[in-house]
Amino acid sequence: MTDDGRFIYHSDFQLFPLGSSIPADFSRYPRQAKAALWQAIFRVKRYYLATFEPDIVQHLIKQPFSVPQRFAFYCQHLSLPNYDISHDRYNIWYVLKTK
Repeated sequence: MTDDGRFIYHSDFQLFPLGSSIPADFSRYPRQAKAALWQAIFRVKRYYLATFEPDIVQHLIKQPFSVPQRFAFYCQHLSLPNYDISHDRYNIWYVLKTK
């Protein structure tokens, strides 16, 4: 929770191979499979943000060297007019614009 009473929601995902209880390494998926997975991931994120309109959403990026590229990717595929988007060393932030 922030100092002004807004809740911060954490957004993360893990992919589990069929029948496994151990998450798979997303970086090892074939490029073509990743494209389809990213479409599904962004569809779920878009639905969540549009339906619940959380005040702040934090997307943790596990490899900090990739944050600038991932930020551009998120800006392209998860651009939402009700949110300001920014990033720091490890996170991409969506902050609901005040009305």
